[in-house]
Amino acid sequence: MTDEAAALPNLSTRLPVAFLQRSGMIAFLVLLAVILALIAVSPNRLSYFDLSTISASGTTLALAGIGETIVVLGGGLDLSPGAIISLVNVVLVTQLGPSTLGVGAYTALAVTIAIGIGAGIGAINGLLVSYLRLPSIIVTLATMFVVQGAALLILKFPGGSVSSDFANLLVGDVITDVLPVPILIIGLGMLAWLYIKRLRFGVGLYAIGSDAAAAQASRVNVRFIRFLSFTIAGAFFGAAGLFITANAGSGDPLIGAGFLLKVFTAVVIGGTLIGGGRGGALGTVFGALTLTIVSTFSWLWACGPTTCRSSRAPFFCSPC
Repeated sequence: MTDEAAALPNLSTRLPVAFLQRSGMIAFLVLLAVILALIAVSPNRLSYFDLSTISASGTTLALAGIGETIVVLGGGLDLSPGAIISLVNVVLVTQLGPSTLGVGAYTALAVTIAIGIGAGIGAINGLLVSYLRLPSIIVTLATMFVVQGAALLILKFPGGSVSSDFANLLVGDVITDVLPVPILIIGLGMLAWLYIKRLRFGVGLYAIGSDAAAAQASRVNVRFIRFLSFTIAGAFFGAAGLFITANAGSGDPLIGAGFLLKVFTAVVIGGTLIGGGRGGALGTVFGALTLTIVSTFSWLWACGPTTCRSSRAPFFCSPC
């Protein structure tokens, strides 16, 4: 038997795994297994309240994870998502607050500010990494400190609020007791990724992550695509800051401090290779939801008898 023939079975076993990993199916199966396991051990039934709570808790992480995945696929690392989330939060609370603007104008302005801040910071990161050729981990670490410091200068202590109508618009229901808005937002984020992935930018992103030199030889504009990857990622971080502001309803200069490790955990659970070239944001979203369910489950597993007997008790509340 030739070496080529001997290699065929090994190749055939690797291809389905690579396809499943890139499409996010492995992460989806892990999420499904976690949900089924919790349903099996839970004394309560899964309800719409649980769906709404989990989706609201996981949306910020899912949006930030999509942004981080885009950077990682291109062979970079971005350590600034938590700081950008915090900055967006304090800017929205201090500059808009409980404004008398109509909910439509208020939301449009908030979206513009949040995504503008995120994309602007991402563009700075992209410029330094792509055109000045500085290491992404050093650049974004410095950005993280500067941006987090700016957030603390703007709002030293937790406080303030945003429009209740704006908050309800993002964390309420699309269809009452059927579809929560956070699920729709996650879906829109996934659709945005699928669109980006099919552009020349998306194809080039995978090429750069796999082999930047080969991509350059194939006339891929490596610098510009890396610059765009950080800019688009920053926009997703800004969107995450927008959502968590609506969900919390108030300001906190450290609200995003705990997201850095969670974001990278979601990316890895989702099957994206640290180093680039393999994976995708769909898996990251499933990883973010898995992480949210597991962390929420761990926190509520020891809830007391009063909570367990409540009609609003989570389905994964421990037996009493």
